[in-house]
Amino acid sequence: MSFSAADGVAPLAKGDGHFDGEHLLIMPDVKGRKTMPTGPGESDERFRVMANTAPAMLWVTDTEHACTFLSQRWCDYTGQTETQALGFGWLDALHPDDRAQTMRQFEQAAEEQRPFSIDHRIRRADGAYRWALNEGRPRFDEQGRWEGHIGSVVDVHGRKLAAETLRSAAERDAFRVKLTDALRSLDGPAEVQRKAIRIVGEQFRVNRAMYSEAEPDGIHVFIEQDYVAGVASIAGHHRLDDFGVTLMNELRAGRTLAVDDIRAPPTGPPLKEPELKAYEDLGIRAFAAVPLIKEGRLVAYLELNQAEPRTWTAEELMLAEEVAERIWTAVVRARAEVALRDSERRYRTLFNSIQEGFCIAEVLYDTTGTPVDYRFIETNPAFEQHTGLLNAEGKTIRELVPDIEEQWIELYHRIASTEEHIKYELKSEAMGRWFDAEGFRIGDPESHRIALLFSDVTERKAAEDARHERQASVERLNRVYAVLSGINGLIVRAGQRQDLLEEACRIAVDRAGFSLAWTGLLDESGERLSTVRWAAKATDSGSRLVPSPGANLRQWPELNALFHDAAAPIYPPKGEIPRWQEQMPELDWQEYQACIVLQLKLSERKAGCFAYTPAMPRRLTRQRCYY
Repeated sequence: MSFSAADGVAPLAKGDGHFDGEHLLIMPDVKGRKTMPTGPGESDERFRVMANTAPAMLWVTDTEHACTFLSQRWCDYTGQTETQALGFGWLDALHPDDRAQTMRQFEQAAEEQRPFSIDHRIRRADGAYRWALNEGRPRFDEQGRWEGHIGSVVDVHGRKLAAETLRSAAERDAFRVKLTDALRSLDGPAEVQRKAIRIVGEQFRVNRAMYSEAEPDGIHVFIEQDYVAGVASIAGHHRLDDFGVTLMNELRAGRTLAVDDIRAPPTGPPLKEPELKAYEDLGIRAFAAVPLIKEGRLVAYLELNQAEPRTWTAEELMLAEEVAERIWTAVVRARAEVALRDSERRYRTLFNSIQEGFCIAEVLYDTTGTPVDYRFIETNPAFEQHTGLLNAEGKTIRELVPDIEEQWIELYHRIASTEEHIKYELKSEAMGRWFDAEGFRIGDPESHRIALLFSDVTERKAAEDARHERQASVERLNRVYAVLSGINGLIVRAGQRQDLLEEACRIAVDRAGFSLAWTGLLDESGERLSTVRWAAKATDSGSRLVPSPGANLRQWPELNALFHDAAAPIYPPKGEIPRWQEQMPELDWQEYQACIVLQLKLSERKAGCFAYTPAMPRRLTRQRCYY
C-alpha cells in the first residue's frame, strides 16, 4: 500500500490540549493516483508502520466491500485479532442493532463510489459499547479505476452524549419557545394561567399542573384553574398547612420541593395521617413545587402532581423553576396590560371629550441634528376645529402647511430637549391663527416626542386688538381735541394775524400727527374765504391740496353744505369722482384721500373753518368726524 507524503493522520485533541484516543485520517482527493499497489513495496511498508503506530483506527476495503487492512489500533480497541477482523469479521464488533444499517451504508457508497459517514456503536475490549464515527473515501488507481474505500474510525462517545444533551436542551428550548409564543398572544391573566399550565402539564407528563397564588393572609392559596389528566380538578381555595407544616414552610422559605413519594418526604418527619389523607384525597402521591418569593413574601408557586411515585430529575426541577418565573412574569404583565387598557380607556374618553385641541408630535431632525420638521402622531377630535388641519395624523407640518414659520419648529425642539413645561401664545401667519398653548416632553428624550394642549384664540385676539385700537383712538382723539381746542381759540383771537393762523396749522401737523392742515377765515359776507394758511408734512405738496384765498363757497354746494355742519367729512366714494373736484380744479384730488372740516364760530357767528387730513388714508364716517 502506498501513499504520498501529503497523506497523514492527525490526532483529535480536547479543548485542554490532551489527547483522548480520537484521530482523523487526512486524505486528499486521490482519484487518478494509484494508492494501493498490487504488489509489495517500500511504500506499503511505510503505510503499515504509519497506520499501526498511529492511535487512529484505519481500514481499507476492496471492490467487494471486504476489509483488506485494519490498523493495530482497531485490534487494541475492540480486542479482535487481525484474522478475526479482516473480511467482514469487523462487523462482529459492532452493536447488533447497528450492523445491518452500517453494512447498507457501506454497500451503497461502494455502488456509487462516493464518500460516506456513519455513526454506530463499537464494543470495546472491556465489553462496553461506545459511539464511533466511521468515515470512508473511495480509492482510484492511476487509470482512474475504483479500487475500494479507505477510511478511519474515531471514538465520539463523549461527543455523542454531548449531542444527546444538546438534543434534550433543544427539546427544552422548543418547549420554551412554545410557551413564550402561547403566552405572548394572551390577554387576561386567567387565560395566561390556563394556557400555561396546560403546556406545562403536557411537557412534564403529569396528572395535574397548577399555578397557585398566595392570598394576603399568607395562610391560604387560590387555584383559579388547573390542568388535569386522569385526576379531579382541585381549583379553589386551600389552606397551605393542611399539606404539612414542614413542607409548606420550605415553600415559604423559597426552597423548591421535590417529593418522590409523600410517604417518604425528603425533609422533616413523616407526614401525619391527616396530612397524608389530604394528599391522597386529591390524588397526589408525588409532587414538585416551585415557590415564587417577591419582596420577601411567598406570592405564588407552580406545582406538578403525580398520582404514582415519581423521581424528579434535576433537569426537570431546573426547567420547572424557569417556567414558574415565566408564568409569574406573564401573569403580572397580563394584569398590568388590563390595568393599562382601563387607564387607556379613561384617557381616551378624556382625550376625545376635552374642548381644547390636543396632539402628540415627534420632532424630526436632519443628519446634523438640526430640527427641520415635526410629525403629528396622534390628534384628538378638537384638533381639526382649532387648527383647520384635516387628517393630520402621520403627516408632518411642512406637508400640511409648507410655509410654516421656523419659530414653531424651534419652539418644539426646545420642548423636546428639556423637561421644561412651556406655555406660550403665538400667531402663525401661515395658518392665519393665534394659539394659546402649553407643551411638554413625553417618553424618553431619544423619542423626541411632545404633547401639546392648545386653543385657537384668533377671535379673542381680534377683539383685544379692536379694543386696544379703540383705546388708542380715544387717546389720540383726546390729544387732537386738546390741540384743536387751543387752535380754535388761537384762530378766533388772531383776527388778521396771519402768522398765528399758520402757527395753528403747524401745531396740528407737528403735534397731532396730521399730514395736512389748513385754516380759512370768512369775509364779512360769510361766503368767501378771505384768508388761507396751511402746513403739511411735505411742504412741496401742500399748495396743491388747499383752496385758494377768495374761494366762493356758494360755487360748491357740497363743500358749502359740509362747511355749515359742525364737522363733516370730505371723502371720495370708491370708484367715483366727486363733483366738487371739477369745481375746485386747483386741488390735487389724487392725493387728497380724506379730509375733515371743522366750523369755527365767534359769538355764534361763522368765522371760518379748520380742515385736516389724517396721516393714513381711512374711511371717515360722519359719526367719527363728530367724535
